Amino acid sequence: SVGECPAAKRADGAAAELGEKRVTESVVRILHLMSFVTGAAGSAVAALTVGQRRAGHHVTVVTSKTPADGARNDALLVERLTGGGVAVHAVDSLASRKTGPNADVVQFIHDHLGTAAAFDVLHTHATVPSVIAIALARRVTARVPILQTTHEWTVSRPGAGHQAYDLEVMNLVDRAVVPTWSVAEHFVARGVVRRPRAWTQQEDDRHRVRQAPSARDSAALGLRRGPAGALAA
Repeated sequence: SVGECPAAKRADGAAAELGEKRVTESVVRILHLMSFVTGAAGSAVAALTVGQRRAGHHVTVVTSKTPADGARNDALLVERLTGGGVAVHAVDSLASRKTGPNADVVQFIHDHLGTAAAFDVLHTHATVPSVIAIALARRVTARVPILQTTHEWTVSRPGAGHQAYDLEVMNLVDRAVVPTWSVAEHFVARGVVRRPRAWTQQEDDRHRVRQAPSARDSAALGLRRGPAGALAA
């Protein structure tokens, strides 16, 4: 249940609140990209997206269609999404780290969902979905901000080159949400550009740490790009 992962749930809640500031006092069009709707992260995303829909926002979820490495969409969670009025599309693949399957998702969204410009926020929930979102955003002239939630992270990640690649991708999104401040410092120590007014969720569930974005940040969901593509305040 959602209660099994309060840190992920509330980190995503903070992410959504930050993202929705881009269009003040109006309906926000949000595209969530997730490898699979499953587990604690899937429960958190289900709670978040259904809540956003109840608030009157337009919410779409795109996830993978074919199971991979033992992971698959949880039918009950997908039913919860659709039952809550969230549009769900299953396309391969948001789980594969291969260009071809990722490009198929980009093309599907571009052809069938109105391109990235049809959305106010692209909210990703892992590295591969962020790569897809970046490719989507580059195909349109309108600026569409990308917000990445990292639901979990271990210091030793599988695959020799995955950790460095994942950290590099995190530097290309506009905002990153992580479960705890210690994880945030872990990222910064490994080259992720520090974002002022970022959101995290402390391990201690009794506390929610928030630093509100400025009006300027709210207007564009965060940061401008500085020299060499770095993100700056």
